[in-house]
Amino acid sequence: MAKKGQKMSVGSSLQDVHLRYPQKAKHLKQLESSTNLADDFYMDDEDDPAYGNKVGPTVWDHILLNRPAKVIFALLIAVFVVPPLLYGLMYGLGKDPEPFGSCVVRNFYWSECMPGKQPSRQECLAAGCCWNELEESLNFCHHSLPARQNYQNKTGSTQLVARLERSPFGAEPLTLSINIAALNTSHVLVQLIAEGSASDSIHESRVELDETDIKIDLTEGEAFFVELKRRTSNETLFFTGNGPLIATQGFWEWSLQFPHDALLLGSGSTSRGSLRLTSGSATLYQGLGTKANGRPFILCVTQSGKSHGVLFEAPGAIEVVARPSNLISIRSTAGAEYLNVHTFVGNSPAEVFEALTAHIGLPTLPPYWSLGLHVCRDTARNGTNEDALNFKNEATRLDFPYDSDCVDDSALGNVSYVVEGNRVDKLKTVVTELKNSKRHFLLSLYAQVSERTTAFEEGQDIFLVGTNGTYLGQHRDETVAYPDFENPNVTKWLDTHMSAMLANIQDVLPSGLILSDNWPLNEDATQGDGNETLEYVPQGLDSLSNGTVLWSASGVRRHQSVHNQYGSLFTTLAKDILEQISGPSDKRLPVLGSSNWLGGNTNGWLGEEQQADWQGLKSALLSVMEAGISGEPFSGGGPICGSSGVWSDSLCTRWSLLALTTFPLTR
Repeated sequence: MAKKGQKMSVGSSLQDVHLRYPQKAKHLKQLESSTNLADDFYMDDEDDPAYGNKVGPTVWDHILLNRPAKVIFALLIAVFVVPPLLYGLMYGLGKDPEPFGSCVVRNFYWSECMPGKQPSRQECLAAGCCWNELEESLNFCHHSLPARQNYQNKTGSTQLVARLERSPFGAEPLTLSINIAALNTSHVLVQLIAEGSASDSIHESRVELDETDIKIDLTEGEAFFVELKRRTSNETLFFTGNGPLIATQGFWEWSLQFPHDALLLGSGSTSRGSLRLTSGSATLYQGLGTKANGRPFILCVTQSGKSHGVLFEAPGAIEVVARPSNLISIRSTAGAEYLNVHTFVGNSPAEVFEALTAHIGLPTLPPYWSLGLHVCRDTARNGTNEDALNFKNEATRLDFPYDSDCVDDSALGNVSYVVEGNRVDKLKTVVTELKNSKRHFLLSLYAQVSERTTAFEEGQDIFLVGTNGTYLGQHRDETVAYPDFENPNVTKWLDTHMSAMLANIQDVLPSGLILSDNWPLNEDATQGDGNETLEYVPQGLDSLSNGTVLWSASGVRRHQSVHNQYGSLFTTLAKDILEQISGPSDKRLPVLGSSNWLGGNTNGWLGEEQQADWQGLKSALLSVMEAGISGEPFSGGGPICGSSGVWSDSLCTRWSLLALTTFPLTR
């Protein structure tokens, strides 16, 4: 025998075997000369005590020793084993933060890991995400399934702690708490609240959760998931386990998986070009060139015909991302604040609508004439009213019906709460003509306050503040300040100056208001956007401050947190004051805003600005339809024929016919 570490030759091996087992050596020589190993498998070892009885070949022996089988095995190894090994050698297998979640995910479940960024492979893997090289120069970084970027409930309480130490953008995650409130039998609220957020944002149950039509399952352990089900049938309403849960200062994301075969409608349809949510993203934030009045509401109609709706509330800009798998991601630029998800159930869309409007409210039925056609123009910053008179006379000659006229967006001048020069005398003639023809005068009013007015001097404690004191912008060639409509003193200030303005125009007192540019518009393009401090800006926005107030300006809250509600807050206050001044005889005066947010339903909404083309016509229709299914009945699709571009007679004719016959509000 060879010693340990020495090589053994074939000859010495046989000699050693011959010495110890003579009978076996004989068979080894036979095997050495055999051409078919299977034929010589039987060995006559009856006399050798080291071997038992003669054993025949098994099925596995035939398979493993068969040459065609060997070829097949080699091919299988080449197909299924070699490629992963080569991939690992070429690109490295990468190290996951922990063995949780799979990267083998079908692409219609992919949730982008670092939206708005173009991370490298190393950055993607370091964030706990998955890297896919679709083709040369086209890579995609997406979350695993389940997502490693998620939260855990380690204490068994309501507190949630992030699984990873950093978000995909490298920020420190916020500690969250979860609150579940049953607001009625068909309405349940799930809240994610950042530690240190205002306590008044927490809602309490009004009925027992077991008494509702909604059942909630919470999954704890490696990650925290929520699943809402219909109590009677156990059908899933939505599930949060197919996407990430991330919450940092400036970036929140939560994904809701709706039933795969359900029909999803709403939430930013004009941006996507379809009322149905199948793919694409929509950003809900008012700025220049954005379709910001999309509603944060999704209507889900299942194959069984039953329906439910989801309303989400979050401060700041909101991005809604849809995928063909019915996985919906809700992203927000909120800080240490909250994300609310309201769920409404019903047997039909009508029942969901009823539950939704019970929560957000319905507007008071407006006067009948306000459902007609409203005419306005912005061509007379010099104060002439000839266009309004000429239009009225031509409409009378052609027997063309319309119900109101604003005369001009600058009928009282380019500043609010002040009557400039002899504007009232000029208005008196045209307003008298309108009233004699049984038409109404709607006055345009702006939220912006010129620095050359008494309202500015007396409002220093209620304006938004920037780094150098009162935040100033530009509007209609004026330097202006912006009231904070959450300030407790703003109601008294607005009442004082709006009442004084209306008292000076008693001879031309309007029948309602048009609140233009109330999102609010800032035409100063030199201020910059401050985006360098933001880790995330929603798709479709070059900046959170493009054409509006700088996102970091502050009042009771930082402006970007209240930006979406700004127009609705102003409209509600202005409507209350106008009705007080007009007296108790009519509490249904229309107040129409160019910006409105779901829940500001005491007002009318003029609609989004549209291009003067066929796509603009389609967007106008989608806008009105989305408003309707979201519980906002008194809305328009923007100016008929569009607000910018060159329109044609055929386009304008069809747009007019569509709007006048189907839109609740036309202008």
